[in-house]
Amino acid sequence: MISTPEQYEEQASACLQEAVTLRPQLLRYAHKLTGGDSEEANELMQEAILRLHEGVQRRGAPKGPVKLRLLAIIRNVHVDQTRAAGRQASILISGPRQGEEEQEHPGVAYFGQMEVREQESQNTNHALGQLAAQEMAKRFTMPERVVFRLASEGYSTREVGEMVNRGRGAVVRCVANIRQHLQQFLQPLLDTV
Repeated sequence: MISTPEQYEEQASACLQEAVTLRPQLLRYAHKLTGGDSEEANELMQEAILRLHEGVQRRGAPKGPVKLRLLAIIRNVHVDQTRAAGRQASILISGPRQGEEEQEHPGVAYFGQMEVREQESQNTNHALGQLAAQEMAKRFTMPERVVFRLASEGYSTREVGEMVNRGRGAVVRCVANIRQHLQQFLQPLLDTV
């Protein structure tokens, strides 16, 4: 049986209502994809709902659950936007006019500057990390460095204490001493950067 445009419209309306009830789940998924950017997540969710609605108006209800279709649309839109942002960074204005030099798209220069700054920042962070590691090796014992490393990796002071057979208070003091020493050691270097 062939569906009529009115039936497609009814199906689109039903899908839209279901999408509204799924909004918190869709937003949570989009939020994870965007790395916590709430505004971008909200735009992804709205774009997915709009695309689903338009698709149902043209072709009818999707085969399978609406939730899965919406999640797939959110993922695909996010991938498309990410790829487009990457391509924009490498676009050149097509062929120079007679008597003009070839010019880069403004986005290329902007992204190029960002990449240079990011690389410089990574190099600086790496150098500071190396200096901090050397200073720690000179100043602190291996067990103290292990305690600091475990604490910096996100283990609680209680968990670190259990791992190295020390009390929670000893772990807290050790971490505080190393942090204080590293701050005093690195501050003059950070002031010059």
